[in-house]
Amino acid sequence: MSEPTSTDIGDLRAIARTIRIPFAVLVVGFSYINIHCALGIPKFRQIFSDMLGPTPLPAATQFALQYQQPLEAISLAVPCVAIGLIFYGRLAFSLAALGFLLLLVLLQIGFVWFALTEPLTTIIFKMQGAAGA
Repeated sequence: MSEPTSTDIGDLRAIARTIRIPFAVLVVGFSYINIHCALGIPKFRQIFSDMLGPTPLPAATQFALQYQQPLEAISLAVPCVAIGLIFYGRLAFSLAALGFLLLLVLLQIGFVWFALTEPLTTIIFKMQGAAGA
């Protein structure tokens, strides 16, 4: 196998630069959803207290309610970092960091979604049980 030429390396760099911007746009797009999920946590706190009363909340929900501000801070910081990585000079690092940020955003969306919908299923089942009785 032959050694890569300077033209091949230049082509790879051009591809990496081209991929970096759509990748950052993808992170920012998912961050939009993430920000709305994180900012909606206080509204769910009131719904849970009104509908469930003294029933204890699941551990994931308690965690999301207790650490609402750090979740909001992360959701707001991620798109800022993603935009900054567009201008960072080291291509390999910026692509790896954008991949990590995308994974972080998707995990946070999934966690907050699960944490906030788990008690809602309990509320719905209680309402169905009361209606069927």
